[in-house]
Amino acid sequence: MTPSLQTPSSRRLSGFTLVELLVVIAIIGVLVGLLLPAVQSAREAARRMSCGNNFKQLGLAMHNYADSNNGLPPAAKIAGAQHAPSAFVLILPHLEETALYDQLSSVGFPAPTNWWLGSGAANTAVIRGILNNIQISAYRCPSTPMPKTRSVGGTNQMVPSYVMIAGSSDHVSVDATGWGANRCSAGGVFPGSVSHSFEAISDGTSKTMMLSEQSNWTNKLVENWRTAFSTSGPWMGIKNPRLAKGNGTLSSSGRHGGGGLTTDMRSYGFTTLRLPPNPKSAPGYTGGNNCNTALTSAHPSGVMILLADGSVQFITNDIDLQMFYNLGNRNDGNPVSF
Repeated sequence: MTPSLQTPSSRRLSGFTLVELLVVIAIIGVLVGLLLPAVQSAREAARRMSCGNNFKQLGLAMHNYADSNNGLPPAAKIAGAQHAPSAFVLILPHLEETALYDQLSSVGFPAPTNWWLGSGAANTAVIRGILNNIQISAYRCPSTPMPKTRSVGGTNQMVPSYVMIAGSSDHVSVDATGWGANRCSAGGVFPGSVSHSFEAISDGTSKTMMLSEQSNWTNKLVENWRTAFSTSGPWMGIKNPRLAKGNGTLSSSGRHGGGGLTTDMRSYGFTTLRLPPNPKSAPGYTGGNNCNTALTSAHPSGVMILLADGSVQFITNDIDLQMFYNLGNRNDGNPVSF
């Protein structure tokens, strides 16, 4: 039997036509466009959860320090006329960083050791070397766009994300005589050289902010740091032993930097709340390690905060400003709800 022959036109062609291929590519593009925001949202949710876990670790470390030392750490352990180590140094043993803490304490905490890592002092050079390329994961938000380190004296010092709260700019203690009308408060948990007990938080530990974020550029301005941290990272604190108790009490001259011990109003590692979270503008008084550097975050719509009871909350950018101030003060007697 003779097999039948198929002509070329009767054969079924295999594969895609160009039009079919373009349609498939277009469909894939639409699907990717639909899925990408969901993927990015899921990743940010995971990063925000990780940031919250960092705060929980810091809260536990603060409480463990308080149990061992009959009070919370001071924002800076001042003893002499030099920049002091910050609370972020003091809580290292409670973050499973005892070996690092022992190395640093062997060099010395009080003067004449200078914790400004740009100093030419021999002791400072040793500290600078110990901290070179050190990264403490609990001190850094995974969403931050800021670089991991800044250069100082030939070393790389970590860029932290979390800042202590000195109080709010409406507190009765505020010294408003600083450069640029800075308003420096002593109404919060970490106002400077003092170690507060939990009993000093009379507004309630569940209604008082201890830490928050400075993990993004203020007003999203690239390379515009506007944070309470210098190139010395989380390690350096202030050198002025005074506390604000009204105008002229923190600074004897109204100067915001340089000069003598009691003239320096700069804040390192802590801030006085003045602007709302993630402000849309950045007034001059928010820069240069001034008292009023703003809370900032790469998390959409707000910032993470750690309360004095160790709990973690998220506050939005549009929080009522008075409520925001009330959260920052430990003893103003004003109500808090959020």
